Amino acid sequence: MKRAIWLIWTMTTACHGDITVVQPTDLFGTIASADGHDGPVCLEAYQAWAGDGALEYPMRRIGRTWVDTPGDFAFSVELPLEDGTGLVLYGWQDRDDDRRHCAPGVDDELAGVTVVSEGDVPEEVEVDILLDSACTGATMMFP
Repeated sequence: MKRAIWLIWTMTTACHGDITVVQPTDLFGTIASADGHDGPVCLEAYQAWAGDGALEYPMRRIGRTWVDTPGDFAFSVELPLEDGTGLVLYGWQDRDDDRRHCAPGVDDELAGVTVVSEGDVPEEVEVDILLDSACTGATMMFP
């Protein structure tokens, strides 16, 4: 009997998880490379601020995509609404086709960031990003 009660209790409580409310957000715009270089670009969407109170932290990555070259882009992310705010778009250009940003011996992969909002974000966002900082990570570029 105790085993049956334990089994029922486990089945009804152990499977509960946090349910996150998300807002589908469509991003579109233009990527420009400061020196006009062609090549693949990695775009990453970040929630500007995540967590709550003393545990709040910047730059939680919520989406990533690759585009073939600078120019027009479009992609969608699911923006968590309950424990964070804002939206930041970061991009970097892979000049040696290794899909690693500034691996040892590489110092010319340009990056850029655009802060869309540190508060509420609309469901459609037009955003342009300029890749103009060599080998700079996303968290170093967020104001």
